[in-house]
Amino acid sequence: MQPNIYSEGAQQASLSRDQIQAGWGRGDGAGARIRVLNEAFRLYHRYRNRIERLARRDWGTSWAMLRELEDAGDTGWDSGVQDLDDAFQHLIKNSGQWTDQSSRAYWGLNEPSVYRVQVLDAPAAAANFLAAVNGKLKRLGDLAAEFRYTAQALLDPDVKLRKLRDIVNRAAALGWLAPAPPAQLTTPVSLMTG
Repeated sequence: MQPNIYSEGAQQASLSRDQIQAGWGRGDGAGARIRVLNEAFRLYHRYRNRIERLARRDWGTSWAMLRELEDAGDTGWDSGVQDLDDAFQHLIKNSGQWTDQSSRAYWGLNEPSVYRVQVLDAPAAAANFLAAVNGKLKRLGDLAAEFRYTAQALLDPDVKLRKLRDIVNRAAALGWLAPAPPAQLTTPVSLMTG
């Protein structure tokens, strides 16, 4: 992705109805189409900042995560604004106004999904990003199932450990998709064990 205030997570992109000149921003269903674009922007910003916080502790894993997130942000083809990289550049070039007509359906009711809606004629950049993230979420679930199977099925401890490490490393690159951890306990440990 091209470095800019949105792709690097410094600012979350967001659009209101009056900033959109594209046809998909008017008429029946326009609110849902605008919401799907803003949700893609919100999720990208959230994931990008989650990865940035991790970078302070684990540079290698954060780079793997960033590659996966940017891969989702670069998912799109054809002319026009087809992915989030294009969308961020479009917003900067047009001083926060959206003029691109590119659209496609987003089928977010399929499992697993980070945004469970179905929107016809959604902005292509949002539909492509959300579909790509859903694919990565499915891959993370598949890795969890592979981990459980490997942990139960393999008897040789050395082979099992090697295979489990490989699965964990592949899953770590998708760690930005994990739900936020619960808040830290505020009760001192000594009180809990006494």
